Amino acid sequence: MRSFISKFNIRLLIIHFIACWLFLYGVHTLATLHDYLFLYNTTPPFMSPILVQQKYDADMLIITEAGYVGLIIAYIISWRLSVKHQWFWINSVIVFLVAFGLASFDLLGWRQLRGICMAPGLIFGKNTKLYLITDVVIMLAVGSFLFFNKWIINFIDKGVKGDREVGAEKGSMSSKAKK
Repeated sequence: MRSFISKFNIRLLIIHFIACWLFLYGVHTLATLHDYLFLYNTTPPFMSPILVQQKYDADMLIITEAGYVGLIIAYIISWRLSVKHQWFWINSVIVFLVAFGLASFDLLGWRQLRGICMAPGLIFGKNTKLYLITDVVIMLAVGSFLFFNKWIINFIDKGVKGDREVGAEKGSMSSKAKK
């Protein structure tokens, strides 16, 4: 049981959680372009209020599901990196399950952090297509940076490396003792 718990990598969990958060809300924001004219229209559409609400609810469902697709993409990247770098794969599963659970209950803090994440695009004006695309590109770029940057990979690897070195030293001592 102790060896199972020792395979958890706090560095990986935190960094990949942040990257997954950025992917989730990057794709979520990108999905708002699906029905841009309706969602960002300042004048009410020529429809009954019931139809407007139904259309809005349908659009919000698509946007929410797109965010989950972004989270799944981030999970796949995290899992592949974990396998490639010989990190314990369950770390990626934990990040996915925690992020999915918190997103399901809207507890990821998007309302509080939206202003910060969406600030770079303000140079193009609020709620314009360039505003949204700029912010999406930045969120996905930062998320990708957190996944693929060599320095960050080495930082995460140091959280696991101590266990590997101990195992290597034990293996080398037993082979020396045999000789």
